[in-house]
Amino acid sequence: GVNRDYVPRAELEAELRQLLLDDRRPIVTLVGRGGIGKTSLALKVIHDILDDTRFEGIVWLSSRDVDLQLSGPKPVRPSVVSTDDISKTYASLVLQEEELRAKGFNARAFFEQQLQVSDLGPCLFIFDNFETTDSPVEVFNWIDTFIRLPNKALITTRLRDFKGDYPLEVKGMTDEEALLLVKQTAAALGVD
Repeated sequence: GVNRDYVPRAELEAELRQLLLDDRRPIVTLVGRGGIGKTSLALKVIHDILDDTRFEGIVWLSSRDVDLQLSGPKPVRPSVVSTDDISKTYASLVLQEEELRAKGFNARAFFEQQLQVSDLGPCLFIFDNFETTDSPVEVFNWIDTFIRLPNKALITTRLRDFKGDYPLEVKGMTDEEALLLVKQTAAALGVD
């Protein structure tokens, strides 16, 4: 389910939902400072569109290098940082073990083909914490080269070094949103 501590951001949610469901932009980028809510926004909107018939498959690939915990940020080793990592992770999600080990199987070529025409049907590929990939511009250009509608890519990132995407900037909260966050956090901590 959706994070119950999530603060609704109606305007951003509506804009992202519209961008993901249209048939015009193959790559949408959520861009903003670390901790501003890009991943939470993406999770909320994706949860909302699960019942929509636009996508048959939604694949989440994360390059996160920090787990945010109550005790503070904890560094973790990102596992999806290169084109090969991305390709192998995707293949391991959708293929049987014997297909992965078949002679001549090439995970990268398989993923490049899936970005064009997915075996899952129209697919939304999400690349979370994109700035922690080995070479974000190179990885972006690779995705941009192969992604074809009706498939789409959603990227969350702190960087804005790409050309060819449709950026949606995630900025700070409105006063109402911030007040709700303060109230929710205070309640969770038992503070009035």
